[in-house]
Amino acid sequence: MSDPVVGLFLDDIRFPKDAAKYAKGMGINPDIYTSGEITWHIVRNFHEFAHWIKTNGIPKIVSFDHDLADEHYTPEQYWHDFDASKDYQDKKGYTEPTGYECALFLAKECKERGRMLPVWTVHSMNPVGAARIRNYLNSLK
Repeated sequence: MSDPVVGLFLDDIRFPKDAAKYAKGMGINPDIYTSGEITWHIVRNFHEFAHWIKTNGIPKIVSFDHDLADEHYTPEQYWHDFDASKDYQDKKGYTEPTGYECALFLAKECKERGRMLPVWTVHSMNPVGAARIRNYLNSLK
């Protein structure tokens, strides 16, 4: 029997089973969250994310949320207008790190450890934040 695949699930409120409910619509195979093939470790913010990696090393897979604190949530009036949402988010100054900062941290840790990025996916419901994480991680390939 092989060792379980260790995954890191970054989200302030949801659990992997919650992400499975809408994963298919985001181009993600929902089975990664529910099949039992991945042992998901849940972290809720940047500090837990960084601590987990510093303590346990680079996981095999990471699933990113972007909005990790109340201040990250975009008002509903912008939800259906990507450009307006992006403008709003670009002007907003956050005090709490987002999932994007977690992606930056992961890349830095991988580089310092001489490791490749793990498999990753973005399950964030924030299209602007999700695109920012995806674009950054894709740029490292």
